[in-house]
Amino acid sequence: IENWKKTFEVNVFGVVNTIKEFVPALQSNKEPSVFCATSSISGLTRGLIGVSDYGASKHAVVALTEALSMELAKYSPQIRVCVCLPCIVSTALYETSVMSKDSKQGDQVEAKNPESSPLSQLPVYELGMTPYAHGRQVWDRIAAGEFYMICENQPPYVSHEFPFGAAQAVVDRFSSIIKPDFKRKIDNSFGVNSPLLEEAQRRLKSNSKI
Repeated sequence: IENWKKTFEVNVFGVVNTIKEFVPALQSNKEPSVFCATSSISGLTRGLIGVSDYGASKHAVVALTEALSMELAKYSPQIRVCVCLPCIVSTALYETSVMSKDSKQGDQVEAKNPESSPLSQLPVYELGMTPYAHGRQVWDRIAAGEFYMICENQPPYVSHEFPFGAAQAVVDRFSSIIKPDFKRKIDNSFGVNSPLLEEAQRRLKSNSKI
C-alpha cells in the first residue's frame, strides 16, 4: 500500500498542488492562458499487469483535468485546459525514482547520467522520444488546440517509423465500453498492439543472439 500512496502523492496530488498554486494566478489575469496537466497514455488505455498503481493514478489525472476544463470554461473562460498523454519518452524516470527512494530512507545519493544506466541500452529506450523532441510535440499540440494531447512516437519527433499505436489502444479499450447493453465483456488476453514495442522486442531478441 505504501507504493500506492507514494505513486498517488506524486502523480495525482502533484497535479492537485500545481492547480492550487498556479490556476488562481491565471484566473487573476484576464489575458488568454493555457494550463496543461501531465498524465500518460496509460490514463486512457486498459490497465496493465504490474503497474496498476501507475495506471490508476494516470486515469485520475485525466478525470481531474476534464473536470478542471469544464469548471474553468464556466468561471474563467480565458484559461484553456489540456492534458498531456506521453507515450514512450527516454527519460531518467527509473533512476530518479530510485534516487527518491534512497533519499527518503536517509541515504546520501548523487545525481546520475541517464545515458549511463543499463536501461539506456534497451531498444525501447532507443526508440523513445528524447525529452526535447517530446517538448516540441507538446507545444505543437497546444498550438493546435488539442485537449487530449496524445504525444505519439512518430516523425518528426522520432527518426523511425514504429509508432506506439496509442490512438488504436484507446479505441480498443472503448470499443468494449460502447457495446450494447449486457454485451460489454472484455478479452483478458488483450494486449497493446504496438509497432514500437514489437520492434523493441525484435531488437532485444536479435541482440541476445549476438
